Amino acid sequence: MEFRSITKTVTVVSKGATFVDDTGLGSNYPSHELQNNIEALPMIEHTIVCNLQSLSQEWERLLFSIGGALNLSKCFWFMLSWRWANGIPTIATKTNTHQHLCLTSGTDTATVDTSRIDPHNTFCTLGVYIMPNGSCEDAFSRLVNSALEYASAVTSTYLTRDTALTSYIQQFLSKLQNQLLAISLNYQQC
Repeated sequence: MEFRSITKTVTVVSKGATFVDDTGLGSNYPSHELQNNIEALPMIEHTIVCNLQSLSQEWERLLFSIGGALNLSKCFWFMLSWRWANGIPTIATKTNTHQHLCLTSGTDTATVDTSRIDPHNTFCTLGVYIMPNGSCEDAFSRLVNSALEYASAVTSTYLTRDTALTSYIQQFLSKLQNQLLAISLNYQQC
């Protein structure tokens, strides 16, 4: 993936990020000149998916060569592609863009159509609920439910104040730590 500053003075290139067995790979269209060409959009999206498929297959082969494996039933992908109507951008859904990403696994030569999630759906990675479209509403709702469940559990016990505080710090706050770092909440939500 290539990201450029609005002034085009800074460019950052990344293939993805990994933490233990959670990996995120990415691809975007390398030519910035064609991105505003509506007629070229199907070709651009197809190229992006082909690049992502190639990168993903390389990752699978690398893991396999060192004794690891991708569990293709747990793999998924999504595409962020903009559609403009009357000057207003919206993110295309799966039904707007008919693309498939197929991979092989290990010594099996049969290809598997990898699950595609809609940009408006939530997925969980490293305990954080994320929507590809950038919305944090589902994550916020889950945090509220988690807080209410924890409060209910603590208030229905006979814990001393010190034990409850220790539980709050060690169990509840540590559970929230990664989530709060990975999502954006407004002041009211906080």
